[in-house]
Amino acid sequence: LGAPAGERLRTSLARRLRAVRLVPEADRFSGAAVYVSLVTVGPEGPCEVIEGSDRRAVQTVDDPNWWRAMKGGREALDRPTFDGSFAVRAGMTAGEGYVAARAASDNPLAERLKIVTAGMIEPGQCLWGEREFRVLGRKMACPALADAPPGLASRCELAMRPKVVVAGLSRRVEAWLDAQGRALPFVGTLVAFHDGDDVGELKRLADWLNSPEPSERLVRDLGANALGGGSITVSKRWMVDLLHPTNQDAGPSCSPQRIDLYTALS
Repeated sequence: LGAPAGERLRTSLARRLRAVRLVPEADRFSGAAVYVSLVTVGPEGPCEVIEGSDRRAVQTVDDPNWWRAMKGGREALDRPTFDGSFAVRAGMTAGEGYVAARAASDNPLAERLKIVTAGMIEPGQCLWGEREFRVLGRKMACPALADAPPGLASRCELAMRPKVVVAGLSRRVEAWLDAQGRALPFVGTLVAFHDGDDVGELKRLADWLNSPEPSERLVRDLGANALGGGSITVSKRWMVDLLHPTNQDAGPSCSPQRIDLYTALS
């Protein structure tokens, strides 16, 4: 209903047809190891959503994300106004992750380049050093790099800036402020940098990300892709859209004049 792989199909269908009936969890395939959804397309008009015994009508589905349309569509977020702008980056690529994992040691005395995985991030805090976590198969409580290994020099240099680290797989948005720039975000995390390295603005951003509204938006936008335990992959594209509102979800409280532009970097 909302998977990126099907977005082109859903968009092309919308040129002539609309979803007129959505059954998000159709229990009609015994033994299926996946959630099966049924969609009926037809002429433009209200869409009927069937969830168990609940039947309801929603407005005409124009959104290529059918899951979001089913859950009420786009709603304006009351975003705070920040001074300056932010850049969103992936914490580390898979290839970089293998290089970092091989070079890492379990070092409770480390003062910098502390490897932080998505599992270590909780709203407002980081569990590095509190218990063991897996780093590509290796269990360590205090994974860290002594120095930047070949191929990771620029990533390590960038990581020494203050930043907000966001878990890339979670049931809600989980953000932590690394005010001193000592963490090295690992594969499966997202990172937000402030253009002026303003720790105060980064803290305001982390506090807002940990508030209920962004998490509600995450479930509304990407909940169709949740794993069996309910964990949702927080994509970089979604983070950028969250911080940089489009005309589709802009409202009186988040008009373009009040929101600074956010930059997406690979």
